[in-house]
Amino acid sequence: MKLTLIRRNDLAELKNFKVICLQSKHRIHGGYNLERTKDEVKWFKQITANIRHGDYLFVARDEKGNLVGIINFKESLSFQDTIYGGNSSFTVHPDFLNRGFGSEMVRQMLKEMARINPNLKRILFTVKNDNMASIKVIEKNSGKMIDQVEMDKNKINRYYIYTEK
Repeated sequence: MKLTLIRRNDLAELKNFKVICLQSKHRIHGGYNLERTKDEVKWFKQITANIRHGDYLFVARDEKGNLVGIINFKESLSFQDTIYGGNSSFTVHPDFLNRGFGSEMVRQMLKEMARINPNLKRILFTVKNDNMASIKVIEKNSGKMIDQVEMDKNKINRYYIYTEK
């Protein structure tokens, strides 16, 4: 699997990814509101403009070039992000679930962000306590649960993953 920053030529596949996720009632995490956009080109321009502000969106592809998921990284967090968002969120394409792509996307994103920002010490992930698939991905990447908070009647686990040095 290979992780790359989003490019304009990814838009057609991302639109298809969005349609498949919405049809299967599979929420899109880490897509900077991809599921709500009506204009993917405008959305793409916003995403790429924010890269210089520390926000990144990566596209994951398997060895055959299939889009298998997306993962983002936000350097700066709002108060709400510290509770229910974290520095990074990800979505695996519904057709590629349970094949290890989520774990590999997180692993590669951690490595890439440590390369881009050598001062980065840790990355915050938040996840509902009943989302066992995401919890497994985070824990497989050495995520350490720091606490659990309640928001809108949901229990949210907060994890740190320390970057490799």
